[in-house]
Amino acid sequence: MAVDIEIPVEINEYREKIVGGMTARQLIGGLCAVALGVGSYFLCTKTLKLSVSSAGYVVMLLTALPLAIGFLTIDGRPFEEYLGLMLRHILGRHRMRLDITIPTDRSETCAVKQKKGKRDRRLEGEVFVIDKKAGARRRSRTAKAIKAAKKEYRREKRRYKKAAKKGGRT
Repeated sequence: MAVDIEIPVEINEYREKIVGGMTARQLIGGLCAVALGVGSYFLCTKTLKLSVSSAGYVVMLLTALPLAIGFLTIDGRPFEEYLGLMLRHILGRHRMRLDITIPTDRSETCAVKQKKGKRDRRLEGEVFVIDKKAGARRRSRTAKAIKAAKKEYRREKRRYKKAAKKGGRT
């Protein structure tokens, strides 16, 4: 006679079963759903005088949340945590700000920005924020650097030609 024991692959997947193969979370969610369903059914049929089919729809809507909280896990997260993340994503601000610190090879403190009369000091790095104007400034600096490099190249080329005419070495 062989005994089969199921061993979970991941220790985090283990859940202690209490009654009927349900965990405590599932049991509490199920009991809350049953209590809410029975109470809302009698409230709808006896007090509000709704038909049985209409009361059934109300019961289904009211019991869906406790059942979801008790039994659903999405991407390894409990339903209420997943619902909170989704609401925060939908209702939140979708603007991202990127602050980058670039390390420099100097070990001394360097002044980065002036903020309301105070000098903001950073150690071994300069901070800048990427925005629309930063791209234009970067293109302008790059164009100036290219212009300076071309000028230096022409100067060195002239110096080399002049030295070649004299018969000297460079």
